[in-house]
Amino acid sequence: MIRRFLAAALAIAAAAPAAWAQDFQVGARSKGMGGSYTAFEDDPTSIWMNPAGIATQSTQFGLGYQTYPQYEFDFNEPDAVGEPETGFINPQLLPSFLGVTVQLGTPEKPWSIGIGYVRPVHVKFTYDYVPVAGNNAEFMEDQQFSRTRFVYATDLRMKPAGEAGAFTHLAFGFGIDLAYTHWEENAGASDNATAFGTGMGILLCLFDNTESFKALFGLAFNSAVDFKIQRDTSVYPAWDWPAIFTMGLTVYLFQGMPLRFTFDLQWIDWENAVEPSTVAGHGDFRSVTNLSMGMEYRIKLREDGSLLLYPRVGLRRLQALWDDDTNFPAIGENILIIDTKGTEFTVITVGLGLYTTNAAGKSRGLDLGFEFGGDTDNVAFGYTHEF
Repeated sequence: MIRRFLAAALAIAAAAPAAWAQDFQVGARSKGMGGSYTAFEDDPTSIWMNPAGIATQSTQFGLGYQTYPQYEFDFNEPDAVGEPETGFINPQLLPSFLGVTVQLGTPEKPWSIGIGYVRPVHVKFTYDYVPVAGNNAEFMEDQQFSRTRFVYATDLRMKPAGEAGAFTHLAFGFGIDLAYTHWEENAGASDNATAFGTGMGILLCLFDNTESFKALFGLAFNSAVDFKIQRDTSVYPAWDWPAIFTMGLTVYLFQGMPLRFTFDLQWIDWENAVEPSTVAGHGDFRSVTNLSMGMEYRIKLREDGSLLLYPRVGLRRLQALWDDDTNFPAIGENILIIDTKGTEFTVITVGLGLYTTNAAGKSRGLDLGFEFGGDTDNVAFGYTHEF
């Protein structure tokens, strides 16, 4: 039965394209589970997604890569509309996530530090510069973003470790970031900028019977970053890093808690990340609210638990940065012109994780995540190693 399930899951994953999304996710595990991640407590990507999530983690290392949606026009075509396509960010060798968490506390008083590098989003759009009448050679703007974060997280025990009950512990996490952006447009103009940001979060265990049920609630906030691009951003559209707020719930079920459900709500303040529109009849880019849910199930491929399979599925409802795909918004004097399937997307996700566990109980494994239902095809893959 397990072999048939694995074969079917691999066939679905291999055939599955992914969705439009500029939602600042990283990690193949979360992508396979619909994008839910705020209430994770066992993944090093929590360094970025909710710093409180590293408080009780063991020392571990995480590495991830992913593709990104891009809207690029063809210079050889008369219609210079940005067409959606899938791509990596240059240089491709740099990952979407690279991080290490180090557990320095005790089971009674756990606390951790972490350092992580993240490239969660890529903005590559085509625009029409309004003051140039009859302009058929539109221009394309390409902007890369990254953040390096230093995190401290601690967990407050309200019940002794291992004891069942409600509100057993509450974790806090705080990070300081050095953010970087590289901006360029196809005519040759370019610039780089750095600035500081912050991230913070809490993770509360609502209930844990230690055997067959556990529920976690998380809140996280990542600050906006104001980049000082040395250009007139009403003429050259450049983006700041928007503020991001997320809240989520994770529930574990059944004996040994092999089944995990996740639910997330995410708000991204895109509207205040760019100059307002100065083009009559074209509004501003909008802030968005995204909903996601997912699940994974732990299957023992060996009775001793030394080889584990994690099939994952999820569902997401994403809002695009534009609320009208026939009358696009503008940044200053620049109107967005792209070919998109809509303003909202219902996204199906699938994923797989394959993990080994050694005699000391330390795990390491590979994860794949796929999404489909939007403008482009994307995939994420990663590796996690517990020390």
